[in-house]
Order: sequence, then structure tokens, then C-alpha cells
Amino acid sequence: MCHQKSLKCRYSNGFQTILQVFTRISAQYLYAELGTTQFALQQLPGRLDSLVVGWTDMVDDKLNSASKVAIQQQKSAIAEAAKDLVKMSKQAGGALPHFGVSNWRLAQVAGVLGFVLALGTAIGVFTHKTIAESITFHSAASGSAILQPEDKKLLDWAKSNEGKIARSIYVKNAAIIKTCRQQKNYSGGCIIAVD
Repeated sequence: MCHQKSLKCRYSNGFQTILQVFTRISAQYLYAELGTTQFALQQLPGRLDSLVVGWTDMVDDKLNSASKVAIQQQKSAIAEAAKDLVKMSKQAGGALPHFGVSNWRLAQVAGVLGFVLALGTAIGVFTHKTIAESITFHSAASGSAILQPEDKKLLDWAKSNEGKIARSIYVKNAAIIKTCRQQKNYSGGCIIAVD
């Protein structure tokens, strides 16, 4: 077989050691690459949710703006009509001119104008309520609180069997985790070995 003192044996053992080291390093980089890909796939639903929330906020803003414009246009139209009536009244010498329409027709026109104004107000209130609920929901969801009992639960878990197992997995995979943290293109996640 191979004698420890022979030159050929020394080179063979050295080559095997180098091969084992390169195999370990390659496995660490492979785990890191797989973890990065897995992390990116896990983040995709959250990013899509934020895109949908942003789109919903934009639509809410556009609806709010449109309702404000509609209400303002209705107010302007009513004010213009009232201004024209006052002008005609002053030109006629203080008495309302006779347009050849009955009081019933005038009541119908006033009713339609009142309905349009009420509809604009309802749209504005609905839009405002929807936006206010959306803002309240987002601020409640993003609020954070520091709870002392949670810290106690965390410490109790770390002392439990599950916590000890998690610690041993971390210690066992320290080299892979260190490689992932050092390489910028592996940021986000790594696959680790669990036996």
C-alpha cells in the first residue's frame, strides 16, 4: 500500500484533503444560491400585495378627486342658475318673469337639481368613508407595540427543547450562514442542512 514517508503517498493525501475542502466550499456556495432563489420566490406574494395596495390607493385617490370635481361643478351650475334668475328679476323690475311654465314644472326642475346635488353628496361621502377606512386599516396594520410578555415567551422558548434544537442547527450550519452573509449576491436566504 502507501507508506507515509513516500513522496507519492504524501501528494495523494494532500490532494485528497484539498479536494475535500473545495467540495465543502462549493456546497456552501450552492446552498447560498439555492437559498437566495427560495427567498426571492417567498417574497413575491408580499411584493404583489404591496403593488395591489398601491393600485387601490391610486384608484381611491382618483375617485375622491372625481367626486370633489363633480360636487364643485354641481354647485357652480346651481349658483349660475340662481345668478341668472336674480339678474332677470332685477331687469323685470323686481317681479319674477313669467316663463310660461307652471309651478309644477318649476318644482320638477328644482327636484331634479336637488336630486343631482344629493347624489353628488352621497358619492362624496361614500368616497370619503372608503378612503378613511383604508387609511385607518393601513395605520392599524403598520403600528407596532413592544410587549414585555413576548420577551418572556421568547426566552422561555430559547430554553425549551425546540430552542436548543434550533441553536444546534444554527451552530452546525454556521459556515453556510457566514458565507451567505458575506456574499452580497446571496442576501435574503440560504438553504441549510438539517439532520
